[in-house]
Amino acid sequence: MSAEPTRMRREIGEIPATVARILDGAAEIEAVASAIRDFQPQWVTIAARGTSDHAAVYAQYLIESQLGIPTGLAKPSITTLYDATLEWRGGLLLAISQSGRSPDIVAVTEAAHRGGALTVAIVNEARSPLEAT
Repeated sequence: MSAEPTRMRREIGEIPATVARILDGAAEIEAVASAIRDFQPQWVTIAARGTSDHAAVYAQYLIESQLGIPTGLAKPSITTLYDATLEWRGGLLLAISQSGRSPDIVAVTEAAHRGGALTVAIVNEARSPLEAT
């Protein structure tokens, strides 16, 4: 058996604990939602890698269809490889990462924050580098 099905099985097994953690953090989720409403982003960029990229595509559909906010997916190499400075003001950068440790996602999130975007991270690992940004 390859490592991928084993990892996916483990991640599926984590769903009940993750849902419980989300429900326990309802006040924090409301605070983030309130901050987003107050900020009134004109657009959203989602940064994710691997399995989190699937969640990002789903989130893109939800944000556009339910909130009417144009949404795209980040290309981290623009920041990490090409060292380009992007105009982030007025936008929301949503970072999604299982581990919260993907260096390219952390770098994009930090750049977006410095550039004036509201940044929100969705992670499974508390006290990860991404959560700290």
